[in-house]
Amino acid sequence: MRALPAVVLALLVTASPARAEGKVEWVKGYPKGGPKPGQILVKAKAVPDKGCEIVGATVDYFVNGGVGREIKLKLNAAGGIDETVIDGLDPGVTYVIFLHVKQTANSSEGPTELATLREVMATPSKR
Repeated sequence: MRALPAVVLALLVTASPARAEGKVEWVKGYPKGGPKPGQILVKAKAVPDKGCEIVGATVDYFVNGGVGREIKLKLNAAGGIDETVIDGLDPGVTYVIFLHVKQTANSSEGPTELATLREVMATPSKR
């Protein structure tokens, strides 16, 4: 009978939750067309891996096969990515959008990529 508590303890240790993993996702409805032709709005939520913090986010965007451009995104206090307008785009053209989110832990490693999201979207031609 004394072996039973050890087995129960082993099961509890094995069943305990593993390290929480971070995630990045678009806020519902984003990316979407902006208020003016040739604009796209981006907004996302980011949760870092346990023991890490979100330190940066960028968007790369390009017409398929074209030259890409990159912009830095503003992080809010909760670690999410505030709504950002990508403008100067050609109206009615389809763009490929990559959202890159970086995180860091308190170590000498430096920032690492938490996640990359990809979306294909046409800019509005009229508003």
